[in-house]
Amino acid sequence: MQIEAVYNQGEIKITTPIKLKRNNIRLVMEIPDELIDTAIENIDPVLNDIYNMLGNDYNYMPSGLTDNDILLDALEEKYCR
Repeated sequence: MQIEAVYNQGEIKITTPIKLKRNNIRLVMEIPDELIDTAIENIDPVLNDIYNMLGNDYNYMPSGLTDNDILLDALEEKYCR
């Protein structure tokens, strides 16, 4: 399904409200290159390995924890279910 959204000052808003069957869904957006102001920096290889280890279903949620705590919690959730 293709939907329209508007980006304004760091927020993306969907113009037509929809209700999704689940929360925590990864969405992919296509943005024309001419609209991007800065180049995307390469991700640190260690971070890339961590993201690969956690899998596509992992979603970062801001919590005030340190990066190490977040990693340990994510690994525990993934492997200790």
